[in-house]
Amino acid sequence: MALPSPLQVEPSVRAKDARIPALAIFNRLGNLFLALSTKTDIDVASMVAVWLVDSGGRQFDPRRASLRFEVHQFFDVWGKRSRQEFDAHYRFGGHNLQLGNPWESHEFRAAETDPFAAVHHNQNSEYAALTLARVLAGEEMALRSAWIGTSHISLNLFSSLGYPSTGEMYTAFQESERFHVLGFFDFCSTRPAPKVGDLLRYLRGHDWLNFAKFYGGHAKSDYMTRLRASFDIASTVLNAKSVLSETGIL
Repeated sequence: MALPSPLQVEPSVRAKDARIPALAIFNRLGNLFLALSTKTDIDVASMVAVWLVDSGGRQFDPRRASLRFEVHQFFDVWGKRSRQEFDAHYRFGGHNLQLGNPWESHEFRAAETDPFAAVHHNQNSEYAALTLARVLAGEEMALRSAWIGTSHISLNLFSSLGYPSTGEMYTAFQESERFHVLGFFDFCSTRPAPKVGDLLRYLRGHDWLNFAKFYGGHAKSDYMTRLRASFDIASTVLNAKSVLSETGIL
């Protein structure tokens, strides 16, 4: 498929049509997606669909890549050996008087006299929780507990993605969305699902059920439904440019 010229839309209609975020993703990453499509035989619409769902339509912010800090993982890699200091600053489901599962109810506080606040409230709180962890435990232990990028890949997987350290992967993902895309494909190429390479096969065949199940453990969520819907949107954008023109969007 030949790349079209970047498509332009009026700002007033950006929030009125679900095709607009897909269009913005393609305009940013279409050249890279097309090159990867040639190598993997996965259609560009599938790539746009995954990016649309995982990004929520939000654009990449340089030096502020999407981040999620997992408190229960920080406990596993550092807190178990520094229990008193950890408990003074963090708590999660099933630990330190918090109800719920370990992946729930993540809270932190910078000082012991401060009230606990939600880690996953917004990106400011995610970065604040990570910054505190870096002060307490050092960069390596802190970054091993963080997930980064549009597809939220664990920094602990740095080696399988070709990085010599968590720090270098973190820096690369802060610099360019290109590294998010390449990291996503490296992840899909190396993660068993159940066999290595199956994630790419699911994408190639539009098997959204198994992709959702093995990519992020979303078998019981609406992730599959959103992927399928986003694929339909992306296909419309890439294969029927005239549709946007006919509706007055272009």
